Amino acid sequence: MAALSTDLSREVNVATFTNRQQPGTISASIQTFVNNHPALKLVAPFINTPVNLLKGAGQRADAIGVTRYIVGRVWPKTMPEIAETSNRFLQDMLSGDARRSADAIGRISVGVGAATFFTSQALSGNITGHGPVDPNQRQALIDTGWQPYSFKVGDAYISYARLDPFATFVGTAADMAEYMNHAEDVNDEDHATAITGLAVGMANNFTNKSYLTGFANLVGAMQAPEKKLPEFFRRQAASFVPNILGTAGYGVGQDPNLREVRSFADAIMAKIPGLSTTLPPRRNILGEPLERPAAVEGKDPVLGTLVNPWDPIKYSRVKDDVVRNELAALGHAWIPPKRRTNGLDLMDVPSGSTNAYDRWQELQGTVAVGGMTLKDALRREIKSSAYGKLTPESVDGLESPRVARLTRIIDEYRSRAWTQMLKETPDLRQHDLAYTANKHRLRAGLPAAIIPGIQ
Repeated sequence: MAALSTDLSREVNVATFTNRQQPGTISASIQTFVNNHPALKLVAPFINTPVNLLKGAGQRADAIGVTRYIVGRVWPKTMPEIAETSNRFLQDMLSGDARRSADAIGRISVGVGAATFFTSQALSGNITGHGPVDPNQRQALIDTGWQPYSFKVGDAYISYARLDPFATFVGTAADMAEYMNHAEDVNDEDHATAITGLAVGMANNFTNKSYLTGFANLVGAMQAPEKKLPEFFRRQAASFVPNILGTAGYGVGQDPNLREVRSFADAIMAKIPGLSTTLPPRRNILGEPLERPAAVEGKDPVLGTLVNPWDPIKYSRVKDDVVRNELAALGHAWIPPKRRTNGLDLMDVPSGSTNAYDRWQELQGTVAVGGMTLKDALRREIKSSAYGKLTPESVDGLESPRVARLTRIIDEYRSRAWTQMLKETPDLRQHDLAYTANKHRLRAGLPAAIIPGIQ
């Protein structure tokens, strides 16, 4: 009876991912290290359950354990060494307990079958992974309604990112499929591409977890401190604001948009309803504000207030938008305007209701040329017969001719928006004229004049 109770307790802990790490394992060493250095709790508040979640996924795809067991059966002399392991599959198979052996075989069988099924679905486009690495390409795809780590059901994307350990397993298969679909080195053997894709998928899924982002962000900040360390500290400052305040922003009268964050204060304000609207919105290449993902979309604020703060499942619908869909389909990384222009950070220059950089992007989407906005002009071009005859494919680093056509239109509207923004911001216009004059003076070998400041 005591043995049965012990086995039952063990199975309950395993099923709820609360079993303790075995002494001497890497996971136990990590847990001890974090516990001995309390400051690390800021980036890794939880260790045991997250590690068990990752192990739960790995134990259903334990190729190493299976291989070692087969080697031990073929060469019995190696079995004593193999038996001294903390690998769960090997422990179960060598336990002498028929039930535990059957359970181990069942885990691997289910894992192999699931991996095959999810990979085929990802290759068919029914399951999404991480998506493009380039943030501009990724944003163009998100603008169409696409979501990372989601199931595509009809015209909707339903996120599975929070459904661990299931999510790790599915996400790794999806990322491997994405890598195989977009592998640039066509000379690779199929097995080499698959192995590299598997490694990429595992890396993406391990660093993408909400409970591992603290560690991932810290490592990234240490690798490029000048660029990423300030962003890391801003995220840490924002983490002290309860998430319920941020998700409550989907409700009645609250802020549906993503916001630009430049300082510690901005990071905190962006998560607090009422204060977030004082920050400029983040915008796409069309000058449109970016919306925060939500479980309930649409114009029903009451339903959004009741559901979105509590639902961990992100949801989005495919947008019936010719322009957004074409920009994403071309796979080109259209970049936003430069923040630093003529020696100034445009975010520091007041203009409109926010700053010159935000106003420039906003005007890019609203200024009219020939009676049409940017989106109208792009739509007309995309629907034209001449455009339709051009190939959408880009080959060997050469962009599709469609990209060149759309880029010319975007650049024209960006230039018009800049001119309009200068008219609305006299101090910036004075600075721009003086800066241009100085460039001509320096080219002529003359000393530069003093450029007036901006209030």
